[in-house]
Formats: sequence, structure tokens, C-alpha cells
Amino acid sequence: MHGTIYYYYDKVLVADCKLKTLEPYVGRLAKDSAVQLLVKTLDVKNADVPTPTEIVREGDFYLAAPSGNMIYQIHKNGTLIRAYAAEVSQVEETIMDVPMSILAMIEGKLLLHGTVISVRGDTYAVLGGEEMLKCSGLSHSDTILLTENMEGYRGILCFRMGKQTKLYGQRPITGLKGIVVLQNIGQGAGDAVIMEHERKERLLLEHTAGFSMLSREMHEYFSHGRMLKEAGQSLPVAVLGISEGCRVRDILNKDDFSIFP
Repeated sequence: MHGTIYYYYDKVLVADCKLKTLEPYVGRLAKDSAVQLLVKTLDVKNADVPTPTEIVREGDFYLAAPSGNMIYQIHKNGTLIRAYAAEVSQVEETIMDVPMSILAMIEGKLLLHGTVISVRGDTYAVLGGEEMLKCSGLSHSDTILLTENMEGYRGILCFRMGKQTKLYGQRPITGLKGIVVLQNIGQGAGDAVIMEHERKERLLLEHTAGFSMLSREMHEYFSHGRMLKEAGQSLPVAVLGISEGCRVRDILNKDDFSIFP
């Protein structure tokens, strides 16, 4: 593989063009750690490239069009991405979301919309829409790559930084106590620990990047993913009801509040 190398979650992205919003990779490449990104200009020469309205699978590739005149082809082996776009900036704006969610699925991981907070020394992933996160006093919606190892669940938080030129930054999550899913209940605030495995799986799937774009076939494929099943069985997940003016951090910091055993 040849090109400029960038960080992308727990692997590296080797691109055949310069991407201003991604952080250049510094270090030695580990075996089987790279994904090749080939960016092609979308014009009359390749006008016959299929533009799906949903995330679909066609032959050896998964196809996704996160915006107009922007098409991704992700190879089923997880080592090649083709991006067709009118401008490279379209790739920079979208590469870390839906395409990486498909790659995560291929690799047995989950890419979730949300953010991460620390409360009394414990780390939680908080999932919810961008407006709901802002209203509850948290940062705008980021993406979290959820992975698992011998020490339990961990991940990488990917966020936007900077006002003039928006850049992607990444921060590792070394330990994750549980996941909090925000739910707007209108009045008052409370919590409910979700015990049923299937309900936890549905909540995680609903907050997976690209969920709203899944075709019926891909919805089934995502639903039966190994990580989704295992996380639903063993990872603590709770719903936290919030109302206008509630601050999630304040609720979790209360002395008499315990969201997980």
C-alpha cells in the first residue's frame, strides 16, 4: 500500500490523496493494520457507479451514499475503500462515520453515536442524538468505536475539534463501566436499568452509525453481529430519562444515585 497514512480508530488508513481533517499517523505499521482508501472524482467517466439510497451489499462490496454525489464501496474483507466524490472535502466530512461503521461491523466491532464522560472515576459511554446530548449538558455527538479484549469493553472516542478548521481527534477509552442511553421523557427525570439482552441489543443497534440507512438485508446482518450479541449479554446498559434543563453529569454525581450495581 502506498499513500499518506492517517489514524482511524484502532487501525490506520492509507489514502491516495491528502486529507486535511485527519491526523497523520506516526509510528511503525503493524501487520494487517492498514485499510487502503482510493478517492476518485465522480464524473461522467464513472457515472454508472450505483448510487444506493440505503446501505446495501453488491457482490464483494458494501455500498453507501451518505450524501448526494458521494458514494463509498467497502470491500467485504475490510482492507479496501473506494470513495467517489465531486470534492475531496466530501470524503473528509464523511469517512469517519458510515464507512467506518461498515468496517467495524466487518471486524466484529460497533461504531456508536454518542460521547464519553467520567463520573467518580468510572467511564461511561452516553448515547443519544446531537440535540439531546447538548440539551443534557454534554458535548456534541461524537463516534465511539466499541471493542472488547481480555480486560473487558474498551474503545476509541472520535471527536471534532477547532472552530475555523475542523479536525478529527481521537482518545482511547481504556475501561468502560457501562452505557447510558438518553431518553427524552418530557417531565421529571429517572432511570431504568435494562436487563433483557434483546432490548439492550436493539438500543445499541439504534445508536450505531448509519443505522437509519440500513437496508432490510443489512439490518438483519447488523442485528446478528457477534459484538452486538455479546455486548447485549454482558455489557451494562441503562436508559436515563431526562427533561429540559437536566444535566446528565449532575444526575450521575448525586450521592444517592447508582445507575449500575
